[in-house]
Amino acid sequence: MKVFKARTLKSLALFIALLAFFVNPSRAALEKGDSYDDVLMHFGKPQSEMIVGSFKVLVYDSLRVKMKDQTVFSVENVKFYPTGSSDSGKGSHPSPKIHASKVIEIRNDGIQENIRKLIVPGKVTIIDFFADWCGPCRTMDPKLKKLAISHPDVYLRKVDIVNWQSPIVKQMGITFVPNVAVYDGSGNLMGKPTSRYRDIAKHVGTATQRL
Repeated sequence: MKVFKARTLKSLALFIALLAFFVNPSRAALEKGDSYDDVLMHFGKPQSEMIVGSFKVLVYDSLRVKMKDQTVFSVENVKFYPTGSSDSGKGSHPSPKIHASKVIEIRNDGIQENIRKLIVPGKVTIIDFFADWCGPCRTMDPKLKKLAISHPDVYLRKVDIVNWQSPIVKQMGITFVPNVAVYDGSGNLMGKPTSRYRDIAKHVGTATQRL
């Protein structure tokens, strides 16, 4: 009788685990405190890794895994909003409430990035390709952060190119750093990428007026 009860409880626990997986597979697969290797085992290599404050964020198509001290802190589902257009020239989708961080720094060994996913829908996005060894990049950094933080509709994404031979350099055709591009609320590039702050500020001003 005891063996029967034990088997019944074990079967029930397995059923509940499977049910949790199909209801929300990302959260059922990982728990707080799991290791980086556990994340790779469940989801494979992330598309990119971002440093946000004291957290490392592993970026996947439909979820974000927040890591702290090399262990899982939380798993968050992500919904992307298309940037369609209507006859009026404005986005046809409802304006989502943005919860994105104002400034995100991406250090991913210079691998290629999906630039479209770095752009914040319905907002102005500055993408700064930089390198730690670049003096002008260090000078530009506080200016761009101030520009983003002081404007509610402006977001900054910083991408470390690592070196001139990295995949991201070849992908984007980068020949100088800092290499700063500004995108408007519909994801359109404002002018050409530049290292001149005056031009960056001008592009940001024009893009915010379009919102």
